[in-house]
Amino acid sequence: IAQMEASIQSIRAQLAELDAQAQNYRTSLEIEQKSLALNKKELDRRKKLFTKDTISASQYDQQRLSYYAQLTKVQTLKNSLNLIPANRKSLKANLALNEVRLKDAKLDLEYTTIKVPFDCRITDVKVEMSQFVQKGQVIAFADGTKTSEIAAQVPMDKMRNVISAAKHPDSIPADNVGLREVLAITASVRLKTGDLSAEWDAQLSRIDATIDPQTRTLGIIVVVEEPYKKMIVGVRPPLVRNMFCEVELRGRSIPGKIVIPRSALHDGHVYVMNSENRLARKKVGLDFPQTNFYVLKNGLNPDEWLIVSDLIPAIEGMLLEPHEDKSLGDMLAAEAVGESEIK
Repeated sequence: IAQMEASIQSIRAQLAELDAQAQNYRTSLEIEQKSLALNKKELDRRKKLFTKDTISASQYDQQRLSYYAQLTKVQTLKNSLNLIPANRKSLKANLALNEVRLKDAKLDLEYTTIKVPFDCRITDVKVEMSQFVQKGQVIAFADGTKTSEIAAQVPMDKMRNVISAAKHPDSIPADNVGLREVLAITASVRLKTGDLSAEWDAQLSRIDATIDPQTRTLGIIVVVEEPYKKMIVGVRPPLVRNMFCEVELRGRSIPGKIVIPRSALHDGHVYVMNSENRLARKKVGLDFPQTNFYVLKNGLNPDEWLIVSDLIPAIEGMLLEPHEDKSLGDMLAAEAVGESEIK
């Protein structure tokens, strides 16, 4: 651009110089034409004298030489003036060409400014300053700062537990918003590293259309909105690429289910206390396991007393003296509704 601008300034200076030359040539031509007129009068006078043999031939020839020399000067000035329009036209054409080149150069310069249509953070740069970039060449990688996506791989059986209470529409929505309304899944993202523990509220973005062939898990992608605005220095960092996080998925509550501690199940049976305060063994049907408890499908009534202590020996019909384990019940209830630190 600087070179083009210098060329344009040089051409404009040449045009100004050409105008000055044309004015100088016209002034000089006027003077030389007057001198030519005087030379012509002197030549005519000497010619008359020569015909009368008043002057010699050499004197006459000398005046003729002086006249033709002056005539040459006048003709040279006229030729110079005649060339000025052509020179001016050439300079103007060159000026127009350089102005077009300057416009193209400025347009090319605008193309060197890459404007990203969203707020982002540059994670990797593939070019250097003043490097020529080919069409289609990758110049940088950038991550958007408006949302952060976290991909979690969830086993199929665990995912079934999460969506078991979801709505059952006639058709599955194709859009993500409709899918979120049907599944009613909420999410949390946690970062635990060293003594740092941070948590973000998230929402379901989409579900992968295929199963991972190696792990046989389903890809669940959740998003955290405005992770940089939620940053607290020293407490909660922004979510960035390759950060290892924990994702918690919550589905709708499953009504009418009974949960028991894992330790209370013995080969598909549980011990209960009957109305006579005696030990009884009952077979139960399992729906699904979850961390420290089982969700039962059938076999146990809500008003029955479940034996959670290890009875050695456990003999059916033995008399029992029950004591309610309230702390275990509270802990089990907290885990069942997802309010415990144990997930």
